[in-house]
Amino acid sequence: MQKTTLKHALAVIAMMLAPLSAFADQLTGTASYRERIALPPEATFRATLYDISNNGQVEIGRFEASGDAGPPYRFIIEYAEEDVVEGGRYSVTTEVIWPDRAYVAAGTILGGFPEVLPELELIMVRPGLSPATPGPGALQPTLQDTYWRLDTLQREAFQKIATEREPYLVLEVSEDTAYRATIGCNRLRGSYVLDGEELTFSPAASTMMACPEPLDGLERLFGEVLAEATGLAI
Repeated sequence: MQKTTLKHALAVIAMMLAPLSAFADQLTGTASYRERIALPPEATFRATLYDISNNGQVEIGRFEASGDAGPPYRFIIEYAEEDVVEGGRYSVTTEVIWPDRAYVAAGTILGGFPEVLPELELIMVRPGLSPATPGPGALQPTLQDTYWRLDTLQREAFQKIATEREPYLVLEVSEDTAYRATIGCNRLRGSYVLDGEELTFSPAASTMMACPEPLDGLERLFGEVLAEATGLAI
């Protein structure tokens, strides 16, 4: 009887400690938007931490809350210590989902992570609009080494697709000026040439997964759009 009681007690203690040991670190910050609009109760605020080290995107932490409280939204993303390594590449996106896609959003690559970072402050904007002038301490995007989420393609908003990867594009600062991207299925990688406001892309090498529709068609269209690109605007 004593052995059974002790075993049961240890099991209870292990269950109590499991949540504490599973998440060893936190990433904190706030996200705001400048529009004066009150969102309905069904809106959702979401902040997501991604590992983008291996030409892909893996979610390693998420925070969600009601989106109708209005900005600023404070977030605390818990992540497992073993999910981050020195020299890895990580990004954060914040968004308010309403009604079924991102109403406002922002994203940034985390320089120096997982070293101690200051409190993050992101300014979210409507997809397709230029970011507002950020306040003191806010993160202002640059073209290169920034995680750009793809919200529209040929002026059409992406459909909400059940996939582990959201569409994104990153222009790396590297000797071969490589870019990496996905529409949500295959991982794409190629090179780009940036000269002032002129921007062109080489055809991308791709993984060879069979993509279901509509991802297959969107991936082909994305390649055509990159091939036709001649310039940029932030």
